[in-house]
Amino acid sequence: MRRTPLHLIAARAHRAPLLIAALSLLAACATSGGAERGERAELPLTATLTQLDEVEQSLLGFTATARIELTNPGTRPAKVVEAHYWLLIGGENAAAGVVPIGVALAPGEVKSVEVKAPLRFAESPVAAETASKAKSFDYALRGELAVLLGTDGERPSSSKLQFARGSAVRSPAKPTLALDTFELMGNQRMGLTATAALAVKNANPFPLAIDGITWTMLLAGKEVGSGTIAKGSTLKGNSETTFHLAVTHDPSALKKLGLPYSGKLNYALASQLSLSGAQIALDAKDEAQILRGD
Repeated sequence: MRRTPLHLIAARAHRAPLLIAALSLLAACATSGGAERGERAELPLTATLTQLDEVEQSLLGFTATARIELTNPGTRPAKVVEAHYWLLIGGENAAAGVVPIGVALAPGEVKSVEVKAPLRFAESPVAAETASKAKSFDYALRGELAVLLGTDGERPSSSKLQFARGSAVRSPAKPTLALDTFELMGNQRMGLTATAALAVKNANPFPLAIDGITWTMLLAGKEVGSGTIAKGSTLKGNSETTFHLAVTHDPSALKKLGLPYSGKLNYALASQLSLSGAQIALDAKDEAQILRGD
């Protein structure tokens, strides 16, 4: 068995505490550096999506509006630069975009911001198809907030905060156009007056602005009048509105048209309701008794 000289054993024993101390110092430096790096990478800012609503609803689409509460519990100022969002329907991307935010938060400050994500059915096949098949549908809004930490005097660090929430929205329904009443009234002195009432029903919970209702009226196959009514009108949500029109011809005009002022007449009323995202046509035909006017 080989023996180690006593002077070598003593030298190694003398060096051992130095080696242990060196390793301990190295470990301490590594721990300190990791903690420092972890502190720089840590993002004290928090984002909580507190509310998700559907606004600006129309036949063309809607805007998903998310209200996000930002909290900065850290010691460094923060700034939320912008938000990237994705609106998903059935797991497919239906809309995406970037919204500038530009909100600064001092340490300990709490603020709320809005992220608006517009969706247009004409620009999203998956949204248009889904809305056409169901009375309502689910969607999800998710996104990322781009955040900068630090002051102008230091090199800021950047990070991202994620937010997400699901909701449901009612599919838009086209308004309906129907002939409510049609009346003829005449006598030899007054001539003939035709009146009609058109009923427009809006089954949506949101209002609809209409451009107008164009119409053309025929009596016994002869055109007796045309025009536009309800220009710039607004249909309230979940409502039915009636619009009236009238055509009057004196006895001389009736004679030129070859129309009577008594008896029965066949009538035809062609009308079209125009508004953003829809055109609704109506062709009403029937026979009406001419009532005697005073």
